[in-house]
Amino acid sequence: MKKLLILGAFVLFMMTQAQSGITVTGSGTAYGEPDIAIIELGVNLANEDISTATDEANSSITKIMEVLTSNGVASQDIRTAYFNIWTEEPYDGQPVRKYRVNNVLSITVRDVNKIGEILSQAVEAGANVVNSIQYAIAETEALAAQARELAMQNAKSKAEQLAGLAAVSLGGVEMITDSISSPISPEPMYDARAVSGGVPVSGGQLAITATVQVRYGINPQ
Repeated sequence: MKKLLILGAFVLFMMTQAQSGITVTGSGTAYGEPDIAIIELGVNLANEDISTATDEANSSITKIMEVLTSNGVASQDIRTAYFNIWTEEPYDGQPVRKYRVNNVLSITVRDVNKIGEILSQAVEAGANVVNSIQYAIAETEALAAQARELAMQNAKSKAEQLAGLAAVSLGGVEMITDSISSPISPEPMYDARAVSGGVPVSGGQLAITATVQVRYGINPQ
């Protein structure tokens, strides 16, 4: 019985020690310029004859792909995002049935300086749909490391302030968890009919944010 009491007291002591300390959350953000972009563009055409609609769409897509290749976009960076054909039944303003073909490509551009020219040339080649432009950073580890460093500095600053307010001294780090947010750019929508000349586009800067949760031990002053 005495051994059980001693063991219970020891477990209670260890639980109390494990729960003591200061736990804080720190965050840090690092910024970098995007070096790739993912563009969705293609054609959306309608015709009373399904074969004509399909042939016109195929012809435009072929010309668009030639534009992409001439601008240094590799074949493995071009894929069909979606291809749809549907029937539009007659309605007021459209007295006949039409067949609509929607063929959209997803393109990874690895030279962001060429995006404006690629958009302009693609529209001249027949593209009438530009769904989105999403900028990204190909290699993010260096920025992620910088963001973690800033997050740890932020966490330590908070812990030191709390320790001072509680009249204790800060001990060593007992636990760390972290997470990284991926950089995401907005996806602006474009009306391809309004595109002419070199399209002015800008990737700005993208942010990678690290969040850490750190538990510090404490020592009485």
